[in-house]
Amino acid sequence: MAVGGPNTGFKIIADRILTWGNQSTGNLGLGYMSDIIAVPWIAGTPTNNFAQMSISGDTTLAIGKDKNIYASGVNSSYQFGISSANTNSFIQVTTDGSWKFITSGRYSSLAVKTNGTLWATGTNSSGNLGLGDTTNRSSWTQVGSLSDWSVVYTDPVNNYASYALKTDGTLWTWGEGGDGALGDNSTSDKSSPVQTVAGGTNWREVASGCYYDHNFAIKTDGTLWGWGYNQNGELGCNDDSSRSSPIQTAAGGTNWESVSSGGLHTAAIKTNGTLWVWGSDSHGQLGKNTYQESVSSPVQTVAGGTNWNSVACGERFMFAIKDNGTLWG
Repeated sequence: MAVGGPNTGFKIIADRILTWGNQSTGNLGLGYMSDIIAVPWIAGTPTNNFAQMSISGDTTLAIGKDKNIYASGVNSSYQFGISSANTNSFIQVTTDGSWKFITSGRYSSLAVKTNGTLWATGTNSSGNLGLGDTTNRSSWTQVGSLSDWSVVYTDPVNNYASYALKTDGTLWTWGEGGDGALGDNSTSDKSSPVQTVAGGTNWREVASGCYYDHNFAIKTDGTLWGWGYNQNGELGCNDDSSRSSPIQTAAGGTNWESVSSGGLHTAAIKTNGTLWVWGSDSHGQLGKNTYQESVSSPVQTVAGGTNWNSVACGERFMFAIKDNGTLWG
């Protein structure tokens, strides 16, 4: 598995997490500050490897094999969920051993416990914590009383909107609604979770962009849906108009396997192992051997092939892993 933050990346290999990229805030947890880490370094410790990690602009949160939360980087908005100074080494944040999934934003964080409850901490200016208000939190606070949450995501940079799936297959959003980011057919902020207007109980995967909120979700029937900001064709619907409710990409189809949203671009893999890209190509991030302003409908990378396994987008870059375990960027 590979995942990219806005200016960093990491890969889980041989049960260890390798990290690299910008760590000027100590967010890679290597014990020191450096502008650029150009080669992968092992995160965590020999006694407690990480099972899941989320990287934002300045903060990295991880869940250890012991099901506790660990954090490194900036904690100026209580993104760690505790009162702590910034740190360039991972520190343990919880001791109850009950955490399953975590997502890190620049100013706030959200997580799901093993019992299915949803928790949030940090800045809440747009209602992005889902607590029914816009009051900031300095410690982990439960969102509502339900225990049917599966996963949760937030924009790793602007961090003003949140997205989650429940165990019943429903898709929920909250926070800043500008450019239709919440998919509820409006551009209004919501301080409590609401369902997208698409409704349904067959949502399987969700991905949120960074910097601008262009968001995607895949249904269990293999269809791919997008909504939100679209000025660079990020939604892949053959135009540059933003959408406030989910629509299918111009490629259509019922064979989408996974999707990742970057700064101003998107990438997805089909069940046949092909890799598709669209949106801004200003830095060659689409892997098309070009530097185009934008591509508004899905196309394959010049690498082609039917053996792509996973993909992750950063701010202006992209990584993908093939079935043979090789990593491409």
